[in-house]
Amino acid sequence: MFDFDNLVGFDWSNAERNPTFVRLKPSTRTVSIRLPESLIAALKILANKKDVPYQSLMKMYLSEKVKEETSADVYSSSD
Repeated sequence: MFDFDNLVGFDWSNAERNPTFVRLKPSTRTVSIRLPESLIAALKILANKKDVPYQSLMKMYLSEKVKEETSADVYSSSD
């Protein structure tokens, strides 16, 4: 339980009004996807070389590609 008594002498003058939590992980959702075994094996090899879990590497690659594709759409639609 939180002890509110310890806040009595706290200096709130430097407190941020609406703080953002940049290190807070976004909510995730579990998905199921069928991939060729060779692709999974290749991802595991790459992930091992980079010393990261293969599912994390897959998320990074997907995120980079989606960002790349969506920014390309923004630039192509402004012509």
